[in-house]
Amino acid sequence: MMNAWRKLAAGNNYFFVPYFVFLFIGGITILVTDQSSLHLFFNSFHNRFLDKFFLYITYLGDGIFAFILFIILLFVRYRSALVVGISCLLAGLITQVLKHYVFADALRPKKFFEGISELYFISDVQNYDYNSFPSGHSTVAFAICTSFVFLTDNSRLKLVLIISAIVIAFSRVYLSQHFFEDIYFGSIIGCITTCAVYLLFSNPKENSKLNRSLLTIFKKQ
Repeated sequence: MMNAWRKLAAGNNYFFVPYFVFLFIGGITILVTDQSSLHLFFNSFHNRFLDKFFLYITYLGDGIFAFILFIILLFVRYRSALVVGISCLLAGLITQVLKHYVFADALRPKKFFEGISELYFISDVQNYDYNSFPSGHSTVAFAICTSFVFLTDNSRLKLVLIISAIVIAFSRVYLSQHFFEDIYFGSIIGCITTCAVYLLFSNPKENSKLNRSLLTIFKKQ
């Protein structure tokens, strides 16, 4: 099993090396700062372009987007669709259980800073009060991007994917929907879950039918 995980990481250095750097720097940041000060620091940087940018890019971490990708991939290859679909579903379920049952009282920035400090909010965003930890959008974003890392051999694309995952996750902080630690641990859930799911479907000889797609059915007709 350890060899499988090492092989998994070794073939995707353009994704995992930057991600480990993010985890290291992010982990140190969480340890040496408190979440309120860190959030106020991030919240102090905003402009119209970033407002629009993060307002729309955050949807790439939405479950609906993941479902659309799953449907599209069914026409490409069943294996690819299952890796993306099951990874997002499983990671999402883990996050939702944690949000609603384990950390149900975790306050989101809007509620946390109520009466303490005035935050900058984007008028088109509905900000919630509870279920802050961990971030569901960040979990799904990393599940999607990690899935596609295993579905492509393009090293530059792998680098684009990790940058995209981090940016999508950070959109939740920029929009004041989550604290940094929410997206940090959400990313870990999404990444680890996807790695485990991919390993289950990584042997093409044992699951040859998974190399087909819905187009195969249409061609036969």
